[in-house]
Amino acid sequence: MKLTIKQLKKIIKEELGTLLEIGDSTPYNFKDGVWEKGDFVYYFTTDEEKGALQYKVKFNLDTIAEPEAWEIDFNLMDKKQYDLTNQTDYRIMPTIVEIIKDFAKNTEEHDKKEKIYFTFYGTRKEGGKDLGDSKRTKYYKWFLKRAGVEVIEDEDNNVTFAINRNS
Repeated sequence: MKLTIKQLKKIIKEELGTLLEIGDSTPYNFKDGVWEKGDFVYYFTTDEEKGALQYKVKFNLDTIAEPEAWEIDFNLMDKKQYDLTNQTDYRIMPTIVEIIKDFAKNTEEHDKKEKIYFTFYGTRKEGGKDLGDSKRTKYYKWFLKRAGVEVIEDEDNNVTFAINRNS
């Protein structure tokens, strides 16, 4: 199928509009973080119309990393709800970014460091290519940059970024 320039521009405009909408969405409310089994954990729940999915966002200090970084992991509380995550919910990523900022500014686990480093490892879809960043990891990097977070380019499908506590 051949596309005209007009059709291609329309597709690009729609996709760009979707990305901008994702970046401007209002985050969900989340519960204050707590220590659980060596992880600092936050919880939030999506709206009823999105399935009222319960998410868990965990921070675990990786003391081997250079610089020392907090590894982030987020997932559904109930694995049986996983198929519902394909619904378009533009509020999840802004919520996770707000949780990361809250963790950086409000927890006492940082020895009053001015800059705190975080890392997360992207997952690949089954059957995806094994080299470079996955689509998901590229999306996370884009979203963090759009939120004004300093992203440090990394290899092997992971992202390291820093947040200034005083900004």
